[in-house]
Amino acid sequence: MDHKEHCHFVLYKEGKIIGYAHIQYWPQQVAALRIIVIDEQERNQGYGAHLLKFCEQTLEREGIKVLKTESRADVIGFYKTQGYCEMPFDDPEGHPTHENDTALGKNLRDEG
Repeated sequence: MDHKEHCHFVLYKEGKIIGYAHIQYWPQQVAALRIIVIDEQERNQGYGAHLLKFCEQTLEREGIKVLKTESRADVIGFYKTQGYCEMPFDDPEGHPTHENDTALGKNLRDEG
């Protein structure tokens, strides 16, 4: 887990890990949210939104302008409520978006 191009976030509740997010740094002030997950028993209580917001704020402080992700159809609504919209994933390693996923992204910094 000690790799300069990756960042890991862990969400705790009462000393128990209930959430995890994995970020990959890309060129040109872009990052990719590779994984975000909340313990099944803790879902639908706002923890996912909290963890995602924390990731976004941390990345923005680090100078990241855009956070991209790929989403299954059943999770797109979550991302859209967090301000994400359809955006090309453009993986610098050339991996295509899975045919069942939708590429999404969010601008973290206002260019104006």
